[in-house]
Amino acid sequence: MNQLFSAIVYAAILVTSTVAQSVPAGSIVQIHSAQNNLCLGAVAGTQQSEILLEPCSSDLTTFILTAGTSTAATQIELVGNATGQPALCITAAQSQAGNTPVILQACQDDPFSRWRFEAGKGTGEIVSTASTNGQFCLTAVGSNQGDPVEFRSCTGAANQEWTTVVQ
Repeated sequence: MNQLFSAIVYAAILVTSTVAQSVPAGSIVQIHSAQNNLCLGAVAGTQQSEILLEPCSSDLTTFILTAGTSTAATQIELVGNATGQPALCITAAQSQAGNTPVILQACQDDPFSRWRFEAGKGTGEIVSTASTNGQFCLTAVGSNQGDPVEFRSCTGAANQEWTTVVQ
């Protein structure tokens, strides 16, 4: 009986450790690049501001995951947008042609403004929910401060790996 119980406990621990931990709705997070010490960050707290790799100490690298990561999709809303601005979310609506950074726009119920965090609270891809030809991810174009983050086909490369850190 003890061996059976031990086997069940071991299996439960194994399954739990491989399942992504979800982030609750409304959580304040930073999204760290898995390839360096930089974070997703906005150039400014206004509409049309580009999303770049920025030092994690910047005020414009903190976001709210409106639906958390346990649902099919969430918006990534900037904390601390400029006075008079609406709630601003990361969107790829104007980035579909490629070579164009994702930007901040007024939060809308738009597939290009909703994202799936494949690893929840771990490290993994952030995938768009927009219906496109294939899956598209938030992709760091370089690995230096100020390099843009674009909407590109998911490849599983290191520049598409992000770690969600709850604040």
